[in-house]
Amino acid sequence: MKNERKSGFISGVVASVLVFSLVGTAAATVGKRTAELDYNDIKLYINGQPVIPKDANGNTVEPFAINGTTYLPVRAVGAALDMNVNWDATTNTVILADRKASIVTNDVTAPTPAPITTPTPVQVVTTPSAVTNGYSAAPWIPDFGKVNGISPRYFKDDTSIYATYTTSSFNAVETYILVLENVGMTYDDAATTAFKAGANVKSPIVYSYNGSAAYMVVIGVGVNPGEVVIFAPIG
Repeated sequence: MKNERKSGFISGVVASVLVFSLVGTAAATVGKRTAELDYNDIKLYINGQPVIPKDANGNTVEPFAINGTTYLPVRAVGAALDMNVNWDATTNTVILADRKASIVTNDVTAPTPAPITTPTPVQVVTTPSAVTNGYSAAPWIPDFGKVNGISPRYFKDDTSIYATYTTSSFNAVETYILVLENVGMTYDDAATTAFKAGANVKSPIVYSYNGSAAYMVVIGVGVNPGEVVIFAPIG
């Protein structure tokens, strides 16, 4: 009902404008005509609220009447009714459209993501085999940085692995987890619970080979925005 009222109101305004500017749409007259404009402090109310008509530059435009017909500025009325108002100079056409209806959704083809090289799956028996892109101190653990194409901000690799990476998206963590699962590592709930209790790593997630503490990797959140911490207690 509200849209019907809006459409009816705007149609009346547009009709008045076309009559004044074209002097009859059937004949499509083009030119200038002299008319007596009656300014009589005409006020405009829309939905019970007063509206001061203004042009595109913010200047007040006073309504007027010609031979008993009241003329209102289309742009001001359209804006008050939350409508887009445009002028097509090539066809001398006033175009009004509801703002919601004016939103056009473009079909955008998402770029194809670059393929991610993942290590060859490893069958874990007792001791895991080395994998491609592994850390030197723990070659059975895929390197988070090499998997995601980024370099660590901090790295330690001796009796344990401790690396901090800054990522633009935590999708890198999901990608890394897929790689861990691909080489035979699984989510270790018990170890994750233990690391959470120890609070050494923020929001830890632990993956391991067959639940072995000797072959595990901890993924956590760093202290700075976008930081991912990779920790492996080896040696």
